[in-house]
Amino acid sequence: MIDPNRDRQTGYLFRVGVAGNERDAFLFDDTRTDVNFDAVWESATHRDSLGWTVELRIAYSQFQYEPSEGPQTWGVNFKRRRVESDSESYFALVSRTVQGRVSQFGSLRNIDMPSSGQFLELEPFFAPEFFQAPSNPQNPFFDGTDLDVTNPGQFGLNLSYGLSPQFTLDATFNPSFGETEVDPAVVNLSAFETFFSEKRPFFIQEARIFDFPLNGRSQLFFSRRIGRQDLQGRPPSGADFVDMPRRNTILGASKVTGRTEGGLSVGVLGAVTQEETGKAHFQDRDETVEFVAQPMVQTGVVRVQQEFRGGDTRVGGISTALNRRLSGTGIDELTDNAFSFGADVDHNWGGANDRRWNVSGQWAGTLVQGEEAAITRIQTNPQHFFQRPDTDRLRVDSTATSLFGYQWRLEFARQSAEHWTWFLFTNANHPNFAANDLGFNTAGERFNVGGFLRYQDIEPGPVFREWNARLFVDQLFRRSLLNDFFDRDTWVRAHKASAIRLDSNFEFPNNWKYEFDVNIAPRTLSSTKTRGGPLMTEPAEYGFSSELETDPKNALSLEPEVGYSFRGQDAGSEFEAELDITLRPTPRWEFSLEPNLSVSTETDQFVTSLDDSSFGDTFGERHLFATLDQTQFTLNTRLRATISPNLSIQLFAQPLLSANDFRELKQLRRSASFDFLRFEEGRSEQTSDGLRCRRGQTCVANGRRFLDLDPSATSDFSFSEQDFNFRSLVGQVVLRWEYKTGSEFFFVWREDRASRKRIGGFRFGRDFGGLFQTGSEDRFTIKVQHYFDF
Repeated sequence: MIDPNRDRQTGYLFRVGVAGNERDAFLFDDTRTDVNFDAVWESATHRDSLGWTVELRIAYSQFQYEPSEGPQTWGVNFKRRRVESDSESYFALVSRTVQGRVSQFGSLRNIDMPSSGQFLELEPFFAPEFFQAPSNPQNPFFDGTDLDVTNPGQFGLNLSYGLSPQFTLDATFNPSFGETEVDPAVVNLSAFETFFSEKRPFFIQEARIFDFPLNGRSQLFFSRRIGRQDLQGRPPSGADFVDMPRRNTILGASKVTGRTEGGLSVGVLGAVTQEETGKAHFQDRDETVEFVAQPMVQTGVVRVQQEFRGGDTRVGGISTALNRRLSGTGIDELTDNAFSFGADVDHNWGGANDRRWNVSGQWAGTLVQGEEAAITRIQTNPQHFFQRPDTDRLRVDSTATSLFGYQWRLEFARQSAEHWTWFLFTNANHPNFAANDLGFNTAGERFNVGGFLRYQDIEPGPVFREWNARLFVDQLFRRSLLNDFFDRDTWVRAHKASAIRLDSNFEFPNNWKYEFDVNIAPRTLSSTKTRGGPLMTEPAEYGFSSELETDPKNALSLEPEVGYSFRGQDAGSEFEAELDITLRPTPRWEFSLEPNLSVSTETDQFVTSLDDSSFGDTFGERHLFATLDQTQFTLNTRLRATISPNLSIQLFAQPLLSANDFRELKQLRRSASFDFLRFEEGRSEQTSDGLRCRRGQTCVANGRRFLDLDPSATSDFSFSEQDFNFRSLVGQVVLRWEYKTGSEFFFVWREDRASRKRIGGFRFGRDFGGLFQTGSEDRFTIKVQHYFDF
């Protein structure tokens, strides 16, 4: 581990195993690790009668350092992990009762470094792709296969240029990311999008410089918005066949990163994605039309952080900008411009090697601009729901062409101690805060306070080698709390969410580990359950989880886990069981299986909302819910085979079976409650006047559910029946061969199978067999990139 700037905050880690397997990482913020760092370096190991030795060869260009005329002093540490005894040995001990890792490095003196620091690395690559999938003979766009090795889109270039020993320019042109691991499949019935972490090499390298976390997984800058796969344009309605691009092409992206001698870290990133067009075909008039599937987008990010007091204090700022070229695209529900800006401060004290206390804070703002339809869409999306009828503080402004909002956060912690540590925080989101154009955020308007209290004992005893327990509390309120701060009913109506959690972890002398968690979420009022309708009671929830981990150094290790939770007011329950099985027959091979089964019942699963001015208790709308019985099974499978340090194979496969049975249709009786009007199930009957539900108020016919509010007349409303079974298989095999230091050959095979059937019930044999009755989409990619170092 090397800290070339001796800033006690950042460093580089290089790890080698006796079998020659290599790993590297970037260390930052003294305690955090970025495993996505990927340097070009070499190593060799040797065994003899005394044990084994390792030699590393790392070019100066692979890390940034401060130039100087005289000898330098770097931070350095060496660590050896002995698997047999599960022990670690250090050159400079990293104490577990002291906050920090890099700050505890030893010193390496009298180092003479080159002062220029200039270098040039080029990686041209060629990445042809063959695609095969089921086809329709009438589809004019796709005949079942697709291969074009002459397309310029198969060629690209990665570039890295050392501007100085401290700053590096990285750029990519027409990048290809076919070798990155696929995202797992999910069934998402919530109002919010699913978070998937960034995996593309260009964006994960030096990504920590651009970090500006908000709450949870929320981020002010989320690089997956660049070159997105979920294109935002829509084909014309009524088209029989659509040819949609699979992703948004990145024309080019570049970034400059580094750190000055005075402790100023700088990151500047820019990217341009091209306009994507699709085609739609109408059979009845034999016509094909083009439409814009994604507008051209330009993005930019600037992040700076200045260190003081040897890195114990840091002050930073960030600014992001996004511009879409929407003119002539026919897309009016996307913003033209989106800006965000923020400032943060982090202050530690208690000594350079004992940062016992910490106070930190941040402020972030967002400004979005666009047509009235675009700003209205933001005001009515799940992060905002300004259309809620029972709020006096939120209103949809359908004439607005811009929206400005902000959020802030304060934290105070005792982070180093032998036994007791704690953490307190408070934060707030303004209702207009909108970060999802270039960031990721699911939190709406809120004010919350919380913290945790943690106790640890790392002194080995007869029962435990070490153990710790943590009590975490978090309380969220809506801004309506300000209506009458001293009124109890105001506090009840403003209470948005609540969490109380007790985590405990135990490690035994035989290296086994056990974890037990208890969770309580008291009853609150949700502002999202009705999807833009009035408040609704969120019943209290109680749960626990228990996890055991056997000795991970064994050839076979197991990690069983079970969890159970239930909700008050007969709102449902969930049981989940998982078993992680890891097999390591040799140091070079690792195989893991993660079967997971969850069975849940939720009596308040949202279905749809219907306008009905006669129903005033929920403000002229009927909000329909159902009892959802969901059974879901997944089997994450991984194989990692290191044939040699330069040749490896990785496999990932995930079958997913999900059965979703919607029953007992009901309607919210009144706002801010958990009371329902329940509809009796009947049988459909076709009459001369239309369809009726006989002996009931709801029935199913031709894949649609009908609702009769007046038994003497035909059905009043209808919508798609909700029952479905989702079957998915996502798999990928990646062969990587580093045929020359820094030069790589990849062969990638990716397979996708997915089907959706209107069944509802779960039968493992039927649903698993149905996976292979669905045609597969297979993608084969060969990528060759050659490394030139000048």
